[in-house]
Amino acid sequence: MCILTTREPNFLSFLDLRQLGNVVEPSFCVKSTMALDPEELLQITLGGLTLERFVGHGTFAWVFLARAKDLVEPVAVKVLAPSFVGEPEFEARFRNEAETASRLEHPNIVPVHDLGVVETGDPFYTMKLLRAQSLGDIIESLSRRKATAATQYTLSRLLRIFLKVCDGVAY
Repeated sequence: MCILTTREPNFLSFLDLRQLGNVVEPSFCVKSTMALDPEELLQITLGGLTLERFVGHGTFAWVFLARAKDLVEPVAVKVLAPSFVGEPEFEARFRNEAETASRLEHPNIVPVHDLGVVETGDPFYTMKLLRAQSLGDIIESLSRRKATAATQYTLSRLLRIFLKVCDGVAY
């Protein structure tokens, strides 16, 4: 069983990885055997948070929609992509991202709730789940000349969205 711990005292004191009631073998936690496809991580539970859906990815991390058994609202869980697990530079960048974002309070910056680490030292963190299209998705739908996107996202609306992004970045 993979036991996870956290540096945050208000977070769960330990988390175990469970998959549909079956204990995940310790080899799951090591770089060489970790899932290479984010869909392989679905239904794994991190101490009461079940990974239900792959939401997206960045340069070196994956984001999942996760739900706690006792809570109605889901959260986002961000994990370091397996190809970067065990790489000190990327693990440090990932932790720095979470710690920095957790100190920021701005309406255009996603709030970070908790930062945790697997017993092997692999980091993950939870944050508010946003239910909106990303600016990148909007721009892609416009570039494909989708009729609904053109009527839904006028130039005025796009500029308001862009200004909110700039406001968050400037913060």
